[in-house]
Amino acid sequence: MDSSGSVPTSFFALGSMVRYEWQIGRRSASWRLFVVLSLLYGIGIGHVDGHGAGITAYATGDAGLQVLSLVSIFWMSMLGVRETLLRTRTLLLVKPQPAERFALARFVGGLLQVFSFLVALFVGSALMRLFSGTPIGLLGAYIPQFVRAAMSIVFVSCASFTLALLSDSIIAGMLVCLYVVMTVAGKSWLSKFYDPAPIQNGSTYVAVGIVILCIALSLFARRRRGAAPISPWLAPLALGSLLLAFTGFYTIVSEGHDPHTHSSPPLELMGSQDTNLGVQAAGFLLPDENGQQLSSGTFDGNIKVFALWTPSDTDSGLLLQHLDTLQRKYSSKKVQVVAVCLSTDHSAGPTIAKGEGLSYPVVTDWGTTAVPEKLAMSPIASAYRTTTLPFVVVTNRRGRVVDTERGSSCYDIRFLDAAVAHQVELEPH
Repeated sequence: MDSSGSVPTSFFALGSMVRYEWQIGRRSASWRLFVVLSLLYGIGIGHVDGHGAGITAYATGDAGLQVLSLVSIFWMSMLGVRETLLRTRTLLLVKPQPAERFALARFVGGLLQVFSFLVALFVGSALMRLFSGTPIGLLGAYIPQFVRAAMSIVFVSCASFTLALLSDSIIAGMLVCLYVVMTVAGKSWLSKFYDPAPIQNGSTYVAVGIVILCIALSLFARRRRGAAPISPWLAPLALGSLLLAFTGFYTIVSEGHDPHTHSSPPLELMGSQDTNLGVQAAGFLLPDENGQQLSSGTFDGNIKVFALWTPSDTDSGLLLQHLDTLQRKYSSKKVQVVAVCLSTDHSAGPTIAKGEGLSYPVVTDWGTTAVPEKLAMSPIASAYRTTTLPFVVVTNRRGRVVDTERGSSCYDIRFLDAAVAHQVELEPH
């Protein structure tokens, strides 16, 4: 209950105010411009060669994080000081409504406007994949990347809106850009939990954002509120979100693998292996694209092709297509390809594997981190003693390494095909 009536009435009033805020933004020329630009940007991302949608889906998610996060910071900072710029703040606050309802309605309405930019970005990219002949069933790869980008946008929107609203300054809201730049430029020296971009960190940062927003709602227009209490739902929401944020950070650190904070003994054991030509290939137990633990020992008796790759490599799609060709060509000869994705974002491997419709498993080295020493970028990279990606290993049927390819040679299917064909000729059964 509050001074305006019952709880249902209050939420109905909030919904009306949110709809009003949405309509204000939708009718502006700047909103239309950003929607069109986002759509065109998405079309540009989706207009690439290739069969599937995994590579472009992941690239679209990155664009949402890197570009639209900055757009949302600017947009929400402007919303935080809109009434001051228009000199209508006093007129607004004399209305018989709780101050936190005004602030919340403006935030939700602005967030919906920012999300419309994100939707336009993904729609443009997905449409281009359809026009390029990508089967519609592969477009599901866009869903986790939309969620990844949306969670990060919620966090930066909450932070920028809060700073702008409480300080009544656009510059204060734009300070959130410094955090975004710091996490991008300083990945090599920061713990992974500082970065809101990986999907495994997203829900935790959404909880942090809600806590920050609750602070803004509690402190906004305190003089006008006087002795009146804040809305009864605000304190439980803040405390619940704070608990979720604390639990999330604790889980990220305690169950993760990061040289800066906490190391996982199983991953350390995998990384301590030493693989060279003629010796047993390093084993692993890592989650595949379906979240199931996959062991390298599952394919004992097969000629195995292990490919270490990273989605940050712009030509990774070409490598994955070559590996798919090899798997389909030699599967009857008991040849098994396994791609090992090295990425700090746990959604990268599954997104690309499912979006490209690959015929072989893609596992994720979830211990991957951004460190200056490339050999230590992941336990599996350390086990295979490689500082260059991509890196492809071919083993015989007893699991011993018989050939390796690295760097640019991995993009030439002739080298990969020759290595596999030679081993199949030596060990036909």
